[in-house]
Amino acid sequence: MLAIRDQHGTIAGYLGRARPCTGTAVPKYLNSPQTAASAKGAILLGIYQGRAALARGAVLAECPFDAIAITSCDPGR
Repeated sequence: MLAIRDQHGTIAGYLGRARPCTGTAVPKYLNSPQTAASAKGAILLGIYQGRAALARGAVLAECPFDAIAITSCDPGR
C-alpha cells in the first residue's frame, strides 16, 4: 500500500496492487474509496514528493508503480 498525498503533503487516500497469484476475482489495483479529500482525477500523484524534480524536467509516469520502476533504473529522475 502507498499513501496518496495532496499538493500539501496531507494523506488523501491509499492505493496498492494485488499480488499476481490472487487471480481475476481480486482487482489488480486496490484503492481507497473516493472521498472529498481524495477525488480521483483531482490529485496528481507524487506532486508533493516530486515538486523539485518536476522543476528540473522529471519523467512523468502513469501510476506510482511505473514511477518506482523508472526511479530504480535512474535514481536521478
